[in-house]
Amino acid sequence: MHYNPSKQGEPITVRGREYTHILGEGGMAVVYDGGDHALKVRRMDLDSNDIADFNERLLLEGEIGKRITHSHVIRTYGVVPFEHEGTPNTAVYMDKYGSNLVHALNNDKPLSVVLKALRDTAKALQYFAQDNVGLIHRDIKWDNTIYDGKKWRVGDLGMMVPLPGSPLRAFLQKGLDFKLQEELHSMQVLGTPHYMAPESVREESITPSFDIYSLSTLLYELVTGQSYNERIAGVNENLDAIVLALNEYSPAQHRKVMATFQAQMNEELGYNVRFLFGTEYLPFERLVSAGLHPDPTRRPSPTNIVKVLDRLIERVQPSHREAETTEPAASYPTDFFEVEALLVQPPRHEFLPPA
Repeated sequence: MHYNPSKQGEPITVRGREYTHILGEGGMAVVYDGGDHALKVRRMDLDSNDIADFNERLLLEGEIGKRITHSHVIRTYGVVPFEHEGTPNTAVYMDKYGSNLVHALNNDKPLSVVLKALRDTAKALQYFAQDNVGLIHRDIKWDNTIYDGKKWRVGDLGMMVPLPGSPLRAFLQKGLDFKLQEELHSMQVLGTPHYMAPESVREESITPSFDIYSLSTLLYELVTGQSYNERIAGVNENLDAIVLALNEYSPAQHRKVMATFQAQMNEELGYNVRFLFGTEYLPFERLVSAGLHPDPTRRPSPTNIVKVLDRLIERVQPSHREAETTEPAASYPTDFFEVEALLVQPPRHEFLPPA
């Protein structure tokens, strides 16, 4: 999802309100600025073969997001079917946000700012991994870590899958179409090849460590300037080659790539990384190396990632230690909240496709 603040978009009307300005847009969806909220809808020019599947993903994102209360995850408030120029579409009401990490990197934000964003992403993964939540995001990447003006939060929940023991699993399956139900049962992996874990192409069941691998590729890319999955594939921007390399990824390849880690960091950042990171360099290197291990059981927990990044942030910018914020009161869009009877109906009805 590319951040496009205040871009004029194709006007749409949902529940009697017109939306014209875009916050962000991607290959499948557009997010409109609603003032005190954001509205995510399917792209109007989406290929007809993808429409039904993506409508279901919007419904999935809306349902999961309504039941998540963590301060580092974007929340949703309702899923609304609507029509635009006679074509059915689906809208998800969600928290308004500002920029994403792609925007931060393109605007040369300090290293400490990006580390804080990735630390907050790890906090979201801590929450997802809890037994009473049991979710895998499956699409952790630069675009999906979002700044809301106060803190960094994980968004784009439409690829999430509940683990077998998750209390959300049975509930979500009641309203999903057959294709998505099959995906939940098989733990089929979707996502972005540059950030996918190797088990994604090996027909193995995925676990929360899938997201740990994705987050570790961001840490690697942040300090080396190169995609880790491209490094093991030996190519740039060739998705087929990346998928093939992931299928053959071995501990020996992992050791070979990580052997040049410090040299690549020095080249990308332009200074001696060991001097900058001090006593936190070795823990950071070990963390990234473990997070990118071919064996999912060897990867660190999100709690360990948070601890290492907290210490590194303090080392890099000790005089600007980020103050932890409390969860702000929910900002409900009053104009739709008053009329959204859909929100209080049984969950099954919220999954009904647009007429």
